[in-house]
Amino acid sequence: MLIAHIGFCLTRNQDASKDEVGVNYRTGDLKLGRAAVLADLKKYLQVPFDCLLERVGALPPLQDLQRIRNNLTETKILTDDKSGLRWTDFTPPTTSKGSEEDVFEPLGHIIDRILAEILNCGVSFAANPSVTPLSERNNTSMSDGYLVLGKENNKRKIHWFDIAVPFEFKKARDRESVRDDKEKIIWSLHSIMREDLCRRFAFGITIEGAQLRLAHQSCTPCGYSTYRLLPERG
Repeated sequence: MLIAHIGFCLTRNQDASKDEVGVNYRTGDLKLGRAAVLADLKKYLQVPFDCLLERVGALPPLQDLQRIRNNLTETKILTDDKSGLRWTDFTPPTTSKGSEEDVFEPLGHIIDRILAEILNCGVSFAANPSVTPLSERNNTSMSDGYLVLGKENNKRKIHWFDIAVPFEFKKARDRESVRDDKEKIIWSLHSIMREDLCRRFAFGITIEGAQLRLAHQSCTPCGYSTYRLLPERG
């Protein structure tokens, strides 16, 4: 159901004008700020998902994955039949006529059930926040969802350093949707890292259609990997 494809790494662009990047970055304008961060990157280095996992050590033990999969299947969150393994209530976004908010709403329930299967889980999912996260800087950015430290995070104000994983959603899987989500998730990871100087790394997730991408940023270059949330349709 989830097929690993490719990823990318980010490196600083030594050819970018530091004056130009710095001026745009300090304006407080979100669009200019995102452009300045991207201008300060040299390239996106594609990497296999397995290499990214090996580097960051993010994959849980196989027995835990199998236990979670079995429990989710028993509770009908996952469906495993002749058509293959799939999320029961998640309709392919590209074929839906609903809004992005309505289309991706079932993912919140899916994520909550997955988190419930994790022992000593210290995060919860907050979808479609109505206010921007608190920040020490002039930052009006707001992701489509977050994994946040603590519980019941839709009922309290969230600071950028409370965010474990930001999410960006798009119904379409076209080039513009992928580009927009990449720019937004890179900015979100940048915001998390600059707000908390003790933070060593951050993950981000974007979804375009049925394709899920995993981003990782640390003090070393970032990785970015791609999956499919649903099987290919003929």
